[in-house]
Amino acid sequence: MKYTKKTDKNIMYIILSILSISIIFIILMNNKNVIIKEGMHNEASSFCNYIKEIFPNMFSNVNILEVGSGDINGSVADLFDKKTVKYQGNDVFKSPRTTIVNKTSTLPFADNTFDVIFSTECFEHDPEYVLSLQKIIKMLKPNGLFFFTCASTGRPEHGTRKTTPNDSYGTIGGIVGWSDYYKNLTIQDVENAIDLSIFSQYAIYYNNLSSDLYFWGIKSGTTKKTIPKIYINEGVTLLKSK
Repeated sequence: MKYTKKTDKNIMYIILSILSISIIFIILMNNKNVIIKEGMHNEASSFCNYIKEIFPNMFSNVNILEVGSGDINGSVADLFDKKTVKYQGNDVFKSPRTTIVNKTSTLPFADNTFDVIFSTECFEHDPEYVLSLQKIIKMLKPNGLFFFTCASTGRPEHGTRKTTPNDSYGTIGGIVGWSDYYKNLTIQDVENAIDLSIFSQYAIYYNNLSSDLYFWGIKSGTTKKTIPKIYINEGVTLLKSK
């Protein structure tokens, strides 16, 4: 190969580009306030798509609240019709999707405010999850839909200062009592936290492949009860339903 001044410039440009990318990567990896998104795991995303499939009317022309709206690994808020829904996003630390920074347990919204409340991969990081779940039920309208996914039995600890701090906004924000908290929730935890009889119908699932707990419920009201199809996916077991 014949080397010219132009060749030398091209080589130098490539070297500088590689160095720049390397420096940026090192900065990102050492900055605990920077979040590197990997995307919500497929199992949780699949369950949320199933919810839209069985309750399509709940994804447009509704008031919605996302609990844990800090967009660390994606959000299912994109499943809703953005042109017709009224969105509120709640988290304990400011993020692009968050409209109200507050603990879920003390949100200022009145009872029976939202048609749909949802949360994905959040409650395992909430030391006040019992109060949060109870508050959610109060804010949900009769006939309203509540669904969530969270870590359950078998999931490794994450989102704490000693593991992966960028996986929880409570840790990112340095909130006292949150930065070192982690708990995999079980069906027993949910049943102890809320009275499931408040729902006219509900279903609770466990996914042993991803160690997920899934829940959906319709708050009792005047709407005629439907019988949606059971969620069927690899590794998923129906724990309880009504």
